[in-house]
Amino acid sequence: MTLPAPVTAPVTPPSRHLDAWRERLTSVPPVPLEATPLADASFVLAVVAHPDDETLAMGGLLAGLARRGAEVHVLCLTSGEAAVRHLNVQVEALADRRERELRTAARRLGVRSVVTARLPDGGLADVPGTALDAVLRQLEPRPDAQVVTLWRDDPHPDHRAAARAALRAGTTLGTPVHELLLWSVHWTPPEEVRDDVTLLAHDEASLAARARALASYTSQTTPLVAGLGPVLPPEVVTWPHEVLVG
Repeated sequence: MTLPAPVTAPVTPPSRHLDAWRERLTSVPPVPLEATPLADASFVLAVVAHPDDETLAMGGLLAGLARRGAEVHVLCLTSGEAAVRHLNVQVEALADRRERELRTAARRLGVRSVVTARLPDGGLADVPGTALDAVLRQLEPRPDAQVVTLWRDDPHPDHRAAARAALRAGTTLGTPVHELLLWSVHWTPPEEVRDDVTLLAHDEASLAARARALASYTSQTTPLVAGLGPVLPPEVVTWPHEVLVG
């Protein structure tokens, strides 16, 4: 007798707008790193909310910057400990595991250092001043810095909070801030992103580094507990594009 396949519950809502985003991006010519405002960056701080944001949204960009000689650093505002908390599931030592994965991914991207602020996952919007302080501490010693972060209107509230902390720090210090899409290509119709978008063109080495970094995140790409699917749906893992906004 053939037993039925076990049923797994989804952790994250599926992508809804990838076809529409593919269509929009077909009309956007890919732009190589050397043709972007980051081409001559000497110090770059990536400000993200969770471990894996830096790889999914901008891994190829960070790898390309590092290979061009820029000092690339990551500030991750949370440890990602609440990945399945909305399902009333607690995973022991998940924060430590995700921080280890982040350090491995960063090394594979060529990142110089990682700072994890350990602010509350799922609650960044509740600590805006603390998030801002964390960004300012990393930027104030470096007047030559540029920042890359997530889009200010990303549908994930922690991503919005991280972006807005980065933007406020940039305004305070006069630091250029560049935003990239992450969950928007999955959950936001492209017509709701009214800003210009730039599709980044990465070389093979940068794409390979991004793939190696993404492979570090087994906590996100394989089930954390029996009966659940992976945190990241397959279409999120395989989405190949990185997109600057504005």
